[in-house]
Amino acid sequence: MSSVNPAPLQRRERKKQNRINRVRDVALQLFVDKGFDSVTVDEIAETADIGRASFFNYFATKDAVLRSYHFWIYDE
Repeated sequence: MSSVNPAPLQRRERKKQNRINRVRDVALQLFVDKGFDSVTVDEIAETADIGRASFFNYFATKDAVLRSYHFWIYDE
């Protein structure tokens, strides 16, 4: 049986993943600096240099950002 290597991510997928990672990193830093309840979606989007609508393309809520970080840690 031959092993199957996953195909490298296409450019569009890489860019999308980079944006998701940037939003996650920005949000986490804001949560640490200001406290989770004090941070808004608008603030995360602005700091990550994306629009509010783009934020919601990647995450349903700021809670979802925090959960994605938790899952990302355990996937690594």
